Amino acid sequence: MNLEKIIVVPKIPDSINMLRNIAYNIWWSSNNKAVDLFKYIDKEIWEGTNHNPVKLLNIVSEERLIKLCEDAIFINLYNDVVSEFGSYIKNNDAWQERSHGEYRNDVIAYFCAEYGLHESIPIYSGGLGVLAGDHLKSASDLGIPVVGIGLLYQKGYFIQNISKYGDQKNIFITNDFDDLPVRPVYNQNGEEVMINITMEDTRIWAKVWEMEIGINKLYLLDSNIDENTDENKGITDALYGGDYNQRIKQEMLLGIGGVKLLEVINITPSVWHINEGHSAFLVFERIAQVMKNDNIDFYEALELVRSNEIFTTHTPVSAGNDMFSFNIIERYFKNYINTFRISRTRFLELGECNTNNGDRLFSMTVLALRTSIYSNAVSALHGEVSRELWKKVWHDVPTDEVPIDHVTNGVHIFTWLAPNMKSLYAQSFEREYRKSIDNDDIWNRINDVSNDVLWQKHIENKRNLINLAKDRLQIQRKREYLNDDLERNISLDENVLTIGFARRFATYKRAGLIFRDIERLKKIINNQERPIQIIFAGKAHPADIPGQDIIKDIYELSMKPEFANKIIFIENYDMNLAKHMVAGVDVWLNTPRRPYEASGTSGQKAAANGVINFSVLDGWWCEGYNGNNGWAIGDYRKFDSLEEQDSEESKMLYTILENEIIPMYYEKNDKPYSDRWVETMKKSITTITPYFNMHRQVKEYYEKFYANCIKNKNKLYRDSVQVIKQMCEWKEKVHANWGKVSIYTKQIANQSKAEYGDEVKLQADVRMENLTEDDVIVEAYIGILDNNDNVVEYKTIPMYKAEEMSDEYYQYETNVKLDFIGKVGYTARVIPNNSYTENNKEMGLIKWAE
Repeated sequence: MNLEKIIVVPKIPDSINMLRNIAYNIWWSSNNKAVDLFKYIDKEIWEGTNHNPVKLLNIVSEERLIKLCEDAIFINLYNDVVSEFGSYIKNNDAWQERSHGEYRNDVIAYFCAEYGLHESIPIYSGGLGVLAGDHLKSASDLGIPVVGIGLLYQKGYFIQNISKYGDQKNIFITNDFDDLPVRPVYNQNGEEVMINITMEDTRIWAKVWEMEIGINKLYLLDSNIDENTDENKGITDALYGGDYNQRIKQEMLLGIGGVKLLEVINITPSVWHINEGHSAFLVFERIAQVMKNDNIDFYEALELVRSNEIFTTHTPVSAGNDMFSFNIIERYFKNYINTFRISRTRFLELGECNTNNGDRLFSMTVLALRTSIYSNAVSALHGEVSRELWKKVWHDVPTDEVPIDHVTNGVHIFTWLAPNMKSLYAQSFEREYRKSIDNDDIWNRINDVSNDVLWQKHIENKRNLINLAKDRLQIQRKREYLNDDLERNISLDENVLTIGFARRFATYKRAGLIFRDIERLKKIINNQERPIQIIFAGKAHPADIPGQDIIKDIYELSMKPEFANKIIFIENYDMNLAKHMVAGVDVWLNTPRRPYEASGTSGQKAAANGVINFSVLDGWWCEGYNGNNGWAIGDYRKFDSLEEQDSEESKMLYTILENEIIPMYYEKNDKPYSDRWVETMKKSITTITPYFNMHRQVKEYYEKFYANCIKNKNKLYRDSVQVIKQMCEWKEKVHANWGKVSIYTKQIANQSKAEYGDEVKLQADVRMENLTEDDVIVEAYIGILDNNDNVVEYKTIPMYKAEEMSDEYYQYETNVKLDFIGKVGYTARVIPNNSYTENNKEMGLIKWAE
């Protein structure tokens, strides 16, 4: 029997008809009252749906909804939430309006392969997605018009089960989009919006869905529709799944499809933000559209597209960046090569990367770097690593000046604060503290909160974590038929020092570092007077066998009698478990192999909740640690081998645990807590949270990059792109004549020794054939040299034209102040003066003095 199907959901009474609107806006997830409102409807369904308000409203009985209309407590809570939601949406005093009101209509398009918005929306795998979700939330809080672009995965990332032998089982569950806060997008004719792109002469269709993130929207593409073949329906099947053909199809749909999506719904972004290289193919569709719409050639279109595009790299190793063979690129992009009317070689050069083993591949990161006016890493150290890693893209530029900036990651505080900590801060700080989350003075007021009160809040969160851990372990062990003594007695103690380690189980994260000396760890954990307990959680990618082996090793150790119920591994790490852990442990442990942690943000979430960090000096912790707000493992030294690094840093880990962390925690002096410990919690809150938050991060992106991209767009897109033609002509002139530029220096007062603060007059004779003084910048370059005469710290000083010696020769000079101590080197150089975008390094041209 062939039956037509229809989904029937409860009718929401008129008096509470805003429930569904609020459920479909992710705003609710960081508002305590909104969470309480949905929980009040039906606590059992709420917990059973993984805190999903859309699904809750789809299955709760109408009788319950009608009854709630007569419940005064519920109605008062409902009215409060509706009022707060309305005020949030209508906010006319947001940061954007106050700081950059002139750009209020300039939209930023933000592309990312995954978004971690809430545990009930499984379209994320880990840190990248959570960061992207936090970025969209803070942009909304700040009133910044950002539109997100991503893919709507049928199965998302996997659910992790751990077998009784410690093996990771990867369970994929199909998402029911009717139970997610996504809605189809409709055009003016009431038809569902669809876009299509061509892959290997095949037209691929995608349906467009939208999700509300406060005042902004996230648009998601879905290929699982009847218009596609079964194979192509699977393009959006799973996040980070499949082979290279599946991967390139996903990335084409994300990048190229995303551009077409924005065109169809009539959004013209002023800024295009590529968050990690997965979406970098968007540049090709942008170029094609500009060439067609403005009747310009490929090179002019490339410059126009580059002028308002920003790229953020998150990966500190070359192998971790997506790369494709030239053959695959040619197969999928032959139509673009023909459209651009350029050679195959020129097209492939945009992403060409020579690997360490000599292979020539097409790198998504190189493509994004070469086609973006601004690029950035995600911490100061990651900036250094990235400049070294990608310096080959700018051949003549010194590593320190490679134009990859950094913006250190932050977190959306209101997503990651435990409910009781939000309440505490709201009571203790200014009423409007939510608008001043990056204000040091606001957070310093935690010092006015008594140690008793802060510790009580922490113990509440610790209790909540222990209860969640016990529930999950019971389910886990019952499923795996572990009917032994361990299953009967899962005993975690809220009075015991508790360490948390939760993250993706990649080998460089070194989850097993704390187990390097098992006998020493046994003594620490089983100390009768001052014991500790450790909670682990995290997934390894289905293809990462070494990462899965680490999970198995930890699980097996946790089942041994000497570690039973003192070391536990909780399966299926997600945002809900993460929220409990970053608020409920006492110490947040992080042991990456420096410098492979690009940033990391879990420790920032922990700090906001008063949990103290104990971490290797890598990623954000290099900037966050001040000697008093946590503990650092290791230092900045480089090791001769990985074995030596692991050995030394594991010893430091044990020593700090034994001599500093454990004694401080148990220094209770007849109190239920240690005053010194709580004071350190306060130092962690006050020194970390005001800076390492997403509001600061998004503001920094705006001030450093977004505003400049908007200015570039306003300058270069005007006058029927005549300005861009002029810039291309100028660049062509500079490139054609750069080989004829020469510079020679001489020191007026020749000397080999000087005192700090002395000045040296430097002159330079510059030859510029077919170029003018307006085309270049001449500057002195001075820096400290190490024993090998490498520059370790430098500065540049403008040089000014003193004399025009002929039509091609100019004399420049300046006074160089010697404000470095030690061996100092100095010279002069010429760089192009790009007055069009004010980014003088992006051409990669520098002429050094001979």
